[in-house]
Amino acid sequence: MAHTDGEMLFGFHWIWGVILLAVVLILFGVGRLPSVGEGLGRGIRDFRKALSGGDDAPKGGPPEGGKN
Repeated sequence: MAHTDGEMLFGFHWIWGVILLAVVLILFGVGRLPSVGEGLGRGIRDFRKALSGGDDAPKGGPPEGGKN
């Protein structure tokens, strides 16, 4: 069966995206969806930072060279 350009995105059929969205909404609910997205985004950001050898000191910690 031949596929048209609009049928597949990144190797997945568009209907799988709809099904995945429905499952996420059922599991987490509409109210918790923003906090789930925020946590996922923070995790991805931290992962990228760790891969690039970014800042190892946690935010909000004592400043380096500060008062003892």
